Amino acid sequence: AALLRVDTGSASHRTSAHLLGFDTFGSMGGRVELVILGSRNLKVDGVTIHRTNRLDDCDITEVDGLRCTSAARTIIDLAAMCSEKALLHAIGSAVRDGRTSVDYLRGRLSDLRTSGRRGVVALDDLLATMPGGSLHSTLEISFLEISRSVIDLIPETQVRMAADGAVYRVDAAYPACPLVVEVDGHGAHSTSPQRTADARRDRDLAANGKTVLRFTSHEVFREPARVAQDLRRALAPWFGALVRRPA
Repeated sequence: AALLRVDTGSASHRTSAHLLGFDTFGSMGGRVELVILGSRNLKVDGVTIHRTNRLDDCDITEVDGLRCTSAARTIIDLAAMCSEKALLHAIGSAVRDGRTSVDYLRGRLSDLRTSGRRGVVALDDLLATMPGGSLHSTLEISFLEISRSVIDLIPETQVRMAADGAVYRVDAAYPACPLVVEVDGHGAHSTSPQRTADARRDRDLAANGKTVLRFTSHEVFREPARVAQDLRRALAPWFGALVRRPA
């Protein structure tokens, strides 16, 4: 209804994040948000209207017939109003669903950068910590948040490793260190054959000199302090003073 009222507008910000299916944006935040090009004074009851002086064709997409900002543009706009955690979830789900990539997002941020655009520095800093196109799930992003609280060293994610003739993809691995971290979602690791495959994989990696640290989704989401403690203990022999003490 709002888009019909403002025929030159596009759903944006939290509304667009909801339409695009970003993790943790299951609701639109109460008010519909639209963006329009230009500075004209337009008011619609119950609608937050954002104004911009630049809205390129690549910044617009369509979801279920509704015009909205693209994944990359939505993330850039959200940077002015959302926490780092919310941005991580937005970026991770957009990359996972194939709506953008970390490298494209960096490029689009560079194209749209202006001295007056809020949130640019924070998003720039966040993207600088991410390998291109490697984020996959809310669970993995939540683990990366815990890792950032323990050490500044950025783990590589979704790394392919050969072990005893097999090739495995591990969730996270720290450079110059044999530590491998796996984070197990309930659905993907719940059956007996899956648990058997996980155990065999851990043994193969251990036989090739890797130390496997495996966390469940319950631990990552509900017991982050315990995960941080275990991660800190595993990293300390390799990185010493770089590992942060608990607050």
